[in-house]
Amino acid sequence: MEFVFVVCIILFTFYIISQIISQEIRVNNLPTIEREASVVSKRRNSTTTMTPPEFMTDANGNQTMTFPPQTQTNYYIEFQFEHGNLVEFAVSKKFYDSLHEGDRGKLSSKEDIRFVDFQKFH
Repeated sequence: MEFVFVVCIILFTFYIISQIISQEIRVNNLPTIEREASVVSKRRNSTTTMTPPEFMTDANGNQTMTFPPQTQTNYYIEFQFEHGNLVEFAVSKKFYDSLHEGDRGKLSSKEDIRFVDFQKFH
């Protein structure tokens, strides 16, 4: 009975991984669309989680267990197209820091699913 359960878990894991890979392949194969757009808003979402315990030893040999928090920040920029349509993309910190509300340029994306690039007009 345990063997069947383990096999089911392994098969389910492979199924989930194959679905993730096929989704990535599908999105990567989409054509890249380039359109004029402007940055209308920026936001970031930070999540703090507890990490596994770390053991610290002081000069006297005493051990202390700590649970250092780990923070992950996701960055998002909302773009507006000429006809008023809005779309929000997750972007890297590099793009988040370099773009400002009101910036206009050429937005490249995989349809409206994945951000590729934004080239500002000068």
